[in-house]
Amino acid sequence: MYQGRNFKLDHFKLFLIFCVVLGHICSAYVRHSYILECLWLWVYLFHIPGFVFVSGLFSKSIVQGNRWDKILPYLLLFIVMGFLDSWIIWIENHTLLINFFSGNSVRWYAISTFFWYSITIVLKKAHALWVMLISFFLSLIVGYFPWNSHFLAWMRTIVFFPFFYAGYLLDSNKITKLLGSTKLRIASAAIVVFSLALVYFEFDNLEKWRDLFRGCVAYSNIDEVTNALFGPLWRIAAFLTSGVLALSILTCIPGKELPFVSVLSRKTLPVYTFHTFVFNLFLILINSLNNWILEKPLWHCLWISLVLLCICSSPIFDWPIRKLMRLFIKHE
Repeated sequence: MYQGRNFKLDHFKLFLIFCVVLGHICSAYVRHSYILECLWLWVYLFHIPGFVFVSGLFSKSIVQGNRWDKILPYLLLFIVMGFLDSWIIWIENHTLLINFFSGNSVRWYAISTFFWYSITIVLKKAHALWVMLISFFLSLIVGYFPWNSHFLAWMRTIVFFPFFYAGYLLDSNKITKLLGSTKLRIASAAIVVFSLALVYFEFDNLEKWRDLFRGCVAYSNIDEVTNALFGPLWRIAAFLTSGVLALSILTCIPGKELPFVSVLSRKTLPVYTFHTFVFNLFLILINSLNNWILEKPLWHCLWISLVLLCICSSPIFDWPIRKLMRLFIKHE
């Protein structure tokens, strides 16, 4: 159907956006289900760095072509999502609250994407090794700063930029070809199963590290005693964990076109933009929805996430996002 598409990466991106939806939907219900709580933690081990890396893989034509007309819409998207958040708050509490500078919600990814693209364009002629080393060093030391990490998502932008830049540097087709080995698939499946088992049996010891993988928390908020000495080591360990697990999942993802699934994989941006808004709207309009979820938190959160994925991929949500993202493009 789509000639030249890398379906393995498309399907991986779809899986990651499902994890994004699931992570946000189940956050209010994790305390009601141990398995859901474990799944929530497991998702955070890889889904943010994985998504950033894939964004970098797909950034080449925009960066190399200096396509600011395709980057500026992310700023507008950040503002639009702020209005959507404010609308929900107004419906619930009749309080008008608009904070144009806060990245303390799902919309942080929009402003960070704008910064990642911008930085990469500015530095595209610089020596790649130096850019990677300096950005990696900054991602390690930024955890020492206790400032407001949500202001324009500055901390997450710095922490995850190495993943974006690594994606920009690497060839997507060579990566998927390299991951095509049968032995590697078996080993990757074993890693995924092991990670799930580890989270399930060691949840109490691992729970506090979730904030480290979110990238917006100072080291001192995770462990006040040892953060000065071990903070960067924690970050390195988190990067390695995220990288290995994300690549293992990517290896297990099917690389052939799949009916309906391959179509959905091209519509992750409207899902990202609208899923929390639509879910909160459902909670407001359907009084029994919250109690229904609480009856079986694990299965109902999974079903709701899947339904939201399909709804937000529909033309009613896809069309305005396509228009917004092409707002500054005069001709192609």
